[in-house]
Amino acid sequence: MDSHFSKILLNRYREGDSEAAFEIYSRYAQRLFALTRTRIGKQLTAKIDPEDVMQSAFQAFFAKADRDEVFWNKQGDLWRLLAAICINHLKREVEHFGAAKRNTNLEHAIEVELDNRLDGAGNKLAELLESLVHNEKPLVSQVAQGRLAGFTLAEIAERTGRSERTIRRILQILKAKLAKESTLNLQFHFDGESKTTGPDHDAALLDSNYDDFDLLKMIDAGAFGKVYLARSHRTNSLVAVKALRKSWLGDETAESLFLNEAKILASIEHTNVVQFLGAGRLPNGSWFIVMEYANGVSLKHAINSKTTSTEILNWLLQTCRALEFLHDNGLTHGDLKPANIIVCNGVVQVIDFGFAQQADGASSKLRGGTSGFIAPELNANPSSDMFAFGKVVDFAMKNMVEGGSDGVPVGLAEIVELTTAIDPDNRLSSREIVLRLEKL
Repeated sequence: MDSHFSKILLNRYREGDSEAAFEIYSRYAQRLFALTRTRIGKQLTAKIDPEDVMQSAFQAFFAKADRDEVFWNKQGDLWRLLAAICINHLKREVEHFGAAKRNTNLEHAIEVELDNRLDGAGNKLAELLESLVHNEKPLVSQVAQGRLAGFTLAEIAERTGRSERTIRRILQILKAKLAKESTLNLQFHFDGESKTTGPDHDAALLDSNYDDFDLLKMIDAGAFGKVYLARSHRTNSLVAVKALRKSWLGDETAESLFLNEAKILASIEHTNVVQFLGAGRLPNGSWFIVMEYANGVSLKHAINSKTTSTEILNWLLQTCRALEFLHDNGLTHGDLKPANIIVCNGVVQVIDFGFAQQADGASSKLRGGTSGFIAPELNANPSSDMFAFGKVVDFAMKNMVEGGSDGVPVGLAEIVELTTAIDPDNRLSSREIVLRLEKL
């Protein structure tokens, strides 16, 4: 940005334009973070937080701007001014720690002089991000700029009129695109923590730190992994942490399935699908996935004598809507069963995507599943998911009778027949079943 445009932007801020401060944050936050991080030596990485330095620099800048103390010469602009303020703040941090223990090598390693290196790798990353955002839809651009400006998810959601869940998902998708396009080995500060970016798409997902969670108790266990109830230090909220069993560490197939589950969950945003929050590596080298905690009971245990047929129909409809969303996006769940359908205050959440995969048609074979819910053709496609759904409906019908509910709605038996036909070509799609369930 040249000096002329910088002055226009600064004048807008001085005149009370609230969007000007937002634009200044958006344009420079990431570059300042990268600049600060590259100036911190290894000895002080645990003591100095680049974000704290960056935020203090912004605070100082806006305080100066409010007092009309911001100016520069003909060769300057906002970027160099902000960078100089940031470097000076970092210098004070270094001197603070250096006062306790002098280390000339450390001080030499942290160069605090504003020079041409301001146009290094940090700038390249910022330019790449700006390019990606520029080519995205307006909403994506707004979300990215808002997050880089330091706004919370709630604040961005309010500004854009979207849900926090939508904002979080946009950030995850954009982060994955950045990792795919970037060849820079840098830390990308985007959604609240430092993220390693690189050409590997998996690396974009493995952004969670195991130390950020307190495991409270184990709530489920399967052949490949265990699921724990945990509390997030950052949000103080309850989450579910799924960890790959240590015995499977080093097994290429098991690890591939686990990482595939993380990638697929990260690509899904639907009310009736458990929300992906992050993934990372355990201290023992294994993997974990962080998801929202579905604090409810499985469909397997939700149906009882107090359950009405209307409630059960609603649960089945929500489940089928989740399948419709998956199928419309080229995905299959691969292990639909009552135990993987959680009912939480009347809202269904489909969980356990360990066997999910891209729906590649008849040539794609199932990776797993549960006996009694696996389609006879053993293929991974929407039709096989519908076979499993038909078995879920059949399970619900039997429990409606045994549980003493107010009767089985007419039409459910036909849905079972239309989804569990031996010939997959004769099974109705998830969209067709949704329409039928809505009419019952």
